Amino acid sequence: MTFYWALMGVSKLRKGFLKEVLPIVERTAVEEELRGFRKRKRIYHSWPVFVMFLCQVASRESCRKEIAEAIGCGLVPLYADEKTSSYCNARNRLPEEPLKAIAFRAGAALAEKAAKRELFFGRRVRVVDGSSTQLPDTPANQAEYPQPAAQKKGLGIPVMYFSALMDLATGAITRVETAGKSGREHELFRALWSSLEEGDIILGDRLYMSYAYLAMLPKRGVDCLFRWNNTRHHRRENAVRLGNNDWLETWKRPKYTGDWNNPCELPQTITVRVVRFTPLSNGSRSRTIELVTTLTDKKLYPKDELLKLYARRWEMELRLDDIKTTMKLGQLTCKTPDRCRKELWMGLLAYNLIRTVMLHAARRAHFPLSRISFAGARDRIDAFAISLLAFQDPFRIYRILIAHLADDLLPYRPFRAEPRAVKRRWTRHSLLTVPRNAARHALSSS
Repeated sequence: MTFYWALMGVSKLRKGFLKEVLPIVERTAVEEELRGFRKRKRIYHSWPVFVMFLCQVASRESCRKEIAEAIGCGLVPLYADEKTSSYCNARNRLPEEPLKAIAFRAGAALAEKAAKRELFFGRRVRVVDGSSTQLPDTPANQAEYPQPAAQKKGLGIPVMYFSALMDLATGAITRVETAGKSGREHELFRALWSSLEEGDIILGDRLYMSYAYLAMLPKRGVDCLFRWNNTRHHRRENAVRLGNNDWLETWKRPKYTGDWNNPCELPQTITVRVVRFTPLSNGSRSRTIELVTTLTDKKLYPKDELLKLYARRWEMELRLDDIKTTMKLGQLTCKTPDRCRKELWMGLLAYNLIRTVMLHAARRAHFPLSRISFAGARDRIDAFAISLLAFQDPFRIYRILIAHLADDLLPYRPFRAEPRAVKRRWTRHSLLTVPRNAARHALSSS
């Protein structure tokens, strides 16, 4: 029961650093959010099902073990049925939208904990990137999240694509949009615009560099910093030099700006800033990198600071790796699309709660948040859960947990270069090159 101690001891823990995040997952708040789940109070009513689902996704335990732990912790009565069907049916009836709202409300509350020194010249930076997760191969999942078109029918696995928005200072995931079929990352990115606030800065890779984005986002008070994607040629005849490898360019509106916008609503020209630099790391795949941004004031935003900011875009890849690899959300387990999305939302809620504890430990140790191990934090929270349940003073045990996290820091390894290769070989089993039913029939008839 990884987070059971926090959810049950919230009245004692909701002070100081945790007073803004933990009340979001307090029992009264959760039951109010899930008030349409079940009118009559049964064994598996909204609160125990929510807690068990959250702890199960955080620790990736089986339903049977989660029920046994819930009985041992007193979350459900001793006479509760230890068969998984009752719990699974109750979990499947949880409404999806409230779970999604709780997860991103916790992320927004964590993002608000960022100190001014952690912001970029007093402005919040949001990193956007797309990824995907695999789903079980069931007809329902294939219908809504079909396998990649390049794979033969019956040989692929359903894939859910999503686009995520992350707060750079804290690593909190503040919004995620999902879709089926690849190539819809731009559409998902535009769906994230509603969560952007005036004064934000969007940081993204070369996929997001387009005339329409660089023209429309500043109208919302949002600036952009993207990598140059080589779809546009430099116009040096109208360039204004700001410094070495730093200049302004004036772009004319192209004939085609996308099916989703009205070209007449876009300005005829926009002025952007281009910055070019050469990475110092030997492990970099590119020798020269160019950035394009709407932060055109070189005095407010020096070139070196823009380069440091873009270098931190890689933190988004690390956070996605924490979610997909460490938390094992790269492969979901539910059999229908709506249940898979619920599993993803609960996983993101667990991720934001873990990041909250990590940020608290980093503040106590006076070290950057990047020095706190995500895998180590999750394992320690799970290990300390029994102690926090056994003692009457959970806040004292929580302080010990924070001290342990602060003592086990990741080594500082700037400009580390690693080969993009693995040494361990894969399994010796043959690949499945025909549908499983056909392979099973061939095996039985041989």
